[in-house]
Amino acid sequence: EDPFQRDWGSPPEDVEEAMKETYLFGFDLPCYRVNTFQEKIRGTMKNKADREEEEEDAEARAKQATREMIAMRNCCVQVRLPDLDPHLASLKQFALEVSDECLRLNFPMLPRSQKSAYGNLSIWWPLPFNAADARADWDPKADVLTVACPHKMQQLKRSMPLILR
Repeated sequence: EDPFQRDWGSPPEDVEEAMKETYLFGFDLPCYRVNTFQEKIRGTMKNKADREEEEEDAEARAKQATREMIAMRNCCVQVRLPDLDPHLASLKQFALEVSDECLRLNFPMLPRSQKSAYGNLSIWWPLPFNAADARADWDPKADVLTVACPHKMQQLKRSMPLILR
């Protein structure tokens, strides 16, 4: 199944609902859904100290829920690169770095050119992942780079993907 074409539906409401899903869309994780800005726009009768405490509590709960949702999953990142030069080897047109904190995709200057195929891309993981066990795959027919990185706390007996696209 092509994750670029998939209808992801609504995000899971809680950890139990997320555990029933085979795949999770990365930007639907609770750590990305905390919206304290909306509260500030609407206004509130709480004093500043109470608002700050509530924001910290919401962020802590979201981080804990995210940790529980991804504890048994691989993070799979797929990047389409259709604008690579077809006359050059694809793997000479980009460099991939994966760390426990992020993925970096760098695009050097093309030979005999003053430009690169794309601008550099950094994707920060929502929580630390295990870069030592990361795997990368390049599909030249679809021009898609796929990187899979297991969560640090992952148990080998069960692996469920988390997709960022």
